[in-house]
Amino acid sequence: MFKSTIVVSICVVISLLSLVAAAQQVDPTKPFGSSGYTDAKSKKIDKLILQSIVKQSSEKNAIISGKLLKVGDKIGKYKLKRIKTNSVILMSADNKIELSLFSDVVAK
Repeated sequence: MFKSTIVVSICVVISLLSLVAAAQQVDPTKPFGSSGYTDAKSKKIDKLILQSIVKQSSEKNAIISGKLLKVGDKIGKYKLKRIKTNSVILMSADNKIELSLFSDVVAK
């Protein structure tokens, strides 16, 4: 009786620990700097970050602040006008910005 109680207790503890471990796993495919699913309509975007440019045949997409965009899509007040090899051009009614994949700062 005592052995079966210990075995059951150990099984319960292992089950609970595996649930905790599974909840803490991070998605390795999640874009760098992304905090999870974001929706531009429900979340104010303070700083736009170009995370990736994806090219499939003749179609290009950009991941900006966790949102997958193609030319013509909007993010915040900006509209994606052009996707280059390492940067994108965004335009609003009063501003034009270029986001780059790579920083101009070189670490020594």
